[in-house]
Amino acid sequence: KMMVNTKAVIAKHLQHGSWVEIDKAGKLYRLSYHSLDQQLGAMAFTALDRELDRIGNGEDRVFTGDKRIDRALASRASDHLQAGLGSLEKDGVFAFHDGAKGALQQAEVSAFAQDLRDHGRGSVTAPEQAVRDGWRIGQFEELHGGRAAVLERARGLQGSLTLAPAPLETALRIGDTVSLGGVGRNGVVQMVQDLDFGLDLGR
Repeated sequence: KMMVNTKAVIAKHLQHGSWVEIDKAGKLYRLSYHSLDQQLGAMAFTALDRELDRIGNGEDRVFTGDKRIDRALASRASDHLQAGLGSLEKDGVFAFHDGAKGALQQAEVSAFAQDLRDHGRGSVTAPEQAVRDGWRIGQFEELHGGRAAVLERARGLQGSLTLAPAPLETALRIGDTVSLGGVGRNGVVQMVQDLDFGLDLGR
């Protein structure tokens, strides 16, 4: 166990079982919001999967120095092999098949969208197909693919939802009115906060 600065912004975005890294200066970095148990068996592209992908591509590892991680990686790779999502290279290293990562990502988003529909929240439109302005942040959700904001229409078109990435350091809050901006370097649509000049615009 180690004492850390719980006043750090990132501390609000952790749960029991989250994986973090602490640098020599004592700064806290989140490696995974979800515990290993939550990742094993998940129909999603998880932090474990990203580590498997880095290993398969010969890149530096993020999770190191813990045997529990190695056991979880072996178990996750075995599950993917049985599901036909990847194969072992000649050196015994697991590699995802083309399209497998995207399929896992889409499976998580589709399941979350279905859950929103089942709870009467509305239907989710892909952000690249959604109208650009007039959205309000309804909630934040920690998906395996990353933290996301669930956006609902600020006025009109009730029952229409979309999702947008929400970095941990964002200053946006639930209830803020936002627009969908351009596509970022990672190929996803970004959120831009709308200006509020004190008028009642349905916030």
